[in-house]
Amino acid sequence: MKTILVPVDFSENCLSALNAAKLIARKTGAKMYLLHVYFPYIPTEVSVPVSVDIYKDVEESLRNSLQNHVEDLRAEGLEAEAIWAEGKILTAVVEYAESLKADLVVIGRTGKGGFLDKLFGSVATDIVKGLECAPVLTIPPGAELKSIDKLVYATRLENDENVAIGKVAAIARDLGARLQFMKLNSLVQPDIQPDDQFIAPIKEEFGFTDEDFVRVDIGRHSIIEEIEKQALHLKADILVVSTKEKGFIEELLVDPSVSKKLVLNTSTPLLTCRLEGYSYS
Repeated sequence: MKTILVPVDFSENCLSALNAAKLIARKTGAKMYLLHVYFPYIPTEVSVPVSVDIYKDVEESLRNSLQNHVEDLRAEGLEAEAIWAEGKILTAVVEYAESLKADLVVIGRTGKGGFLDKLFGSVATDIVKGLECAPVLTIPPGAELKSIDKLVYATRLENDENVAIGKVAAIARDLGARLQFMKLNSLVQPDIQPDDQFIAPIKEEFGFTDEDFVRVDIGRHSIIEEIEKQALHLKADILVVSTKEKGFIEELLVDPSVSKKLVLNTSTPLLTCRLEGYSYS
């Protein structure tokens, strides 16, 4: 892992995302890029004129805050660089993730009114589904990623996922973490192929054991609750889902009513990725 992109809005939970990115950077030696997308709020109805100087002061303050964060990271011995952008949030995140060839994008899920609150309120699903060049790690409010000892990958394993699993395994290896699989058995979607047909070659190729696979039965109305419960039970530091698998997980991420519940409600840091869309280095 060489490059981590961190969109920042200077909110409290932005700091949690920044701390998570720092932890990952220390483990991997990756360079951190802090991105702030500036879009000045212009009220449509005002009772008094708004001075242009106010916006200049706000912009200057934000630029200083961004640079201060970068200087603090450098003082801690980390490689860091500031990026100031203007315009639409989603456009900027995608543009810089692609141009930097980011290996990871880390974002904090805020509570009220911040930059990332708007991000996840209006374009969260677009980022989760549409950012093809890099996985996205979401840090929920109140979550502090103090260590990364285990990644839990939720999957049905109904297709040959060896390439995808290899990429997730590489991330886990770089982080010095164990990778465990939450094998989801849907009670409303039949298993197309026997589990062993896919599990056996995975164990052979990557050296996993039976203990690395935990089977979980879930119904259509308990997807989020069961994944969340099992992630906590397995003591996952990071929960992983991807759109590599067609069908169940793809539906999970494409259906806004389900994906938003997972992205916005999980208390476990969530890594979402289009594993077929990027090459992990």
